[in-house]
Amino acid sequence: MENTVILACSSFARYIRAAQEKAGTQIPVIWLNQIYHRDPKEMREQVTKALAGLKPDVKTVLVCMGYCGGSWREVKTPVRTVFPRVDDCVSCALTRPGVRGYALKQSGHLYVKNPNPRNESFKGIFERLTAGESPEKIEEQHKLWCSMFESIDIVDTGVFDIRDPEYIKPVCEDAVFLDAEVDVVPGSNLVVEKLILGDWDEHFVIFGPGETITEERLRNNQ
Repeated sequence: MENTVILACSSFARYIRAAQEKAGTQIPVIWLNQIYHRDPKEMREQVTKALAGLKPDVKTVLVCMGYCGGSWREVKTPVRTVFPRVDDCVSCALTRPGVRGYALKQSGHLYVKNPNPRNESFKGIFERLTAGESPEKIEEQHKLWCSMFESIDIVDTGVFDIRDPEYIKPVCEDAVFLDAEVDVVPGSNLVVEKLILGDWDEHFVIFGPGETITEERLRNNQ
């Protein structure tokens, strides 16, 4: 597609590459570092900065991420902007033929969609969040986390081999840490593929130039 760019969270890198190879496209990508998901305000700053820096010939932006905790709240679109009807990247990965919705995650479940689970180790995240706390406080927080999560679900999108022992190992380590079960749940790369192919059906909202992104509009017509 001419005069088109993809604006994507870096967590979608493998998914976009797979979709572009399948479609035979080479749409340029503007990457937003997934680290900014630590704070929706930070990600929103990166989003607005990227949109403000679009080249003059860009007419369409394909958004490859979700609303992500308000990262797109009240963002005005400088050009036509195609946005998936999902709250975040996990719901995007869980979408598959016959299954769609703004928020598809289940309470008490943690989801793994990263090509390398060690990069999003929940044990590692816990250790960073509790660094410097007293042993008593760490134990208290650990019990709280264990009570919140009953399952770690590996999302099978078909983009990479989730049954590779080296892939499963860190997930199992996290499950032991959280006293949780490990499960594999079906997903797909459907949303990313449709986005890149221009098959913008009920899975998407198309915002015109100057319109404002709202969560209400993304949720509508589910």
